[in-house]
Amino acid sequence: MEVGCECRQFVLEIRDFLSINSIGFKMDGYSFFLTGFSLSILPLPLGRKIEELGDVENGTVNVGRIVIHEDLWIRKGELIRNRLLARFGKGEVLFARKCSVREIDTIAARDFLEENHLLGYSRAKYKYGLFNRDTLVAVATFSASRPMMREQGLVDSYEWVRYASSGPLRITGGMGKLLNYFVKREQPQEVMSYADAEWSEGGAYLSLGFGIAGKTPPVEFHVDKISYERFPMKKLLKDKKYRNQELDEEFAVLLFNAGNFKFIRSFSLL
Repeated sequence: MEVGCECRQFVLEIRDFLSINSIGFKMDGYSFFLTGFSLSILPLPLGRKIEELGDVENGTVNVGRIVIHEDLWIRKGELIRNRLLARFGKGEVLFARKCSVREIDTIAARDFLEENHLLGYSRAKYKYGLFNRDTLVAVATFSASRPMMREQGLVDSYEWVRYASSGPLRITGGMGKLLNYFVKREQPQEVMSYADAEWSEGGAYLSLGFGIAGKTPPVEFHVDKISYERFPMKKLLKDKKYRNQELDEEFAVLLFNAGNFKFIRSFSLL
């Protein structure tokens, strides 16, 4: 395979990572088809759009995909590697039934999520940790309730803001145990959450009784070509010093993600 010089190191690093960890694959252009998982990894060089590279196919059947942006690989490569190891069963497995749930403070939640979640920490009212003895191994956070109009009328809706486990650790039943703890304590009528469309179609939410409620549009980012730092364009346009400026293509590039799948679970019978 020949790889353009602008992304050669990026793609080859992913190839080497898969090889070192004995994750079988076949290459198709920029993409990796993972032979044991019916799944593809699509490395996306900075400045390229997902639709320009297309979907990987195994014969005539489209397979699921994980999109890895070059800027995220550079800035958060270790986090992505850990997530892939957990996804492909290469990390340690822990059963949630051996763990306990406790409330944690903002500092603990922030530190854990900045290290283990691609989006880092986001403000939330309820913060819970899953502990294996005294070791924090997973965190889930939830928002305060908001009134939402549904077909059955006005309901108190909570957002499940973040969930992450530690490094490459795969916790069987972890999401469910943290959700059940929150539901038992707060008795919500509804919980909603989002799954990153670049990593999954939300199968974990479906297994927890959530139903899919739509998909959000892609988000536009400004990415610094030197630091690879991302800035949501929506936030930049609120800043007076950026509002009327055009993007300087010498120093930055526009990037679009794939959006999110939205999920809702009703607890109206509680």
